[in-house]
Amino acid sequence: MVTRTRRTLTIALLAMLAVTTLTAHGQAPVPSGAELVARHVVAIGGETAWRAVTSSRAIGTVELPAQNIRGTLEMLSARPGRSVLRINIAGLGRTEVGISDGIGWMIDPMVGPSLVTGAALVQMKNDTHFDAALHPPDLIASVVTVGRVEFDGRPAFKAAVTYVTGQTQDEFFDADTGLLIGTEGTSDTPMGKVPMKVTLRDYKTFGTVKLPTRVIQSALAAEQHFVIENVELNTAKPEA
Repeated sequence: MVTRTRRTLTIALLAMLAVTTLTAHGQAPVPSGAELVARHVVAIGGETAWRAVTSSRAIGTVELPAQNIRGTLEMLSARPGRSVLRINIAGLGRTEVGISDGIGWMIDPMVGPSLVTGAALVQMKNDTHFDAALHPPDLIASVVTVGRVEFDGRPAFKAAVTYVTGQTQDEFFDADTGLLIGTEGTSDTPMGKVPMKVTLRDYKTFGTVKLPTRVIQSALAAEQHFVIENVELNTAKPEA
């Protein structure tokens, strides 16, 4: 027992020395999940400024670089949980994805309109939660820091996020700015669960809040770039 106790004390001492050494060399302790979220909220303008936003209208372009395809996009969102994304691509037509009062739908120029149901609807509700950037308790059950990583060429902190619904994903917070710069998880699609990586770049200030203006979705070896050119706040509501 004495040997085990001495061994335990030795391990504890070495661990303390390791932490002290890392801190002395500029490696500060890893922030908790709550601290990562708090830094992000401050970086995007603060909770008060965010909750003052009641609706938004974003316009821009969508690009599929590998296919050399480009189109326009419009996204409208309003509290408490209404959202519509419209994409127009010449020669392919208009695609629309939306949710209102808990009902999700999709209009595909190839197959027509359809309702979003099951796990895909649950994920859509999570993704379109108006205050998702704040990680509120009615949406997020836990945020646990995993460690230091590199994401999109930036030093970052990786966190494991669990939603109240049970959905999970990894989130990456810029170590310098505190901003959320990406996520990794799975997306429920008509083809089943698909690994999805989302990269958030080029944050800009609109009104009193800061938003990413380039969102890159990577799935099935293909990339889609959503480039936001302008955002209007508190002026629009999506059609139900």
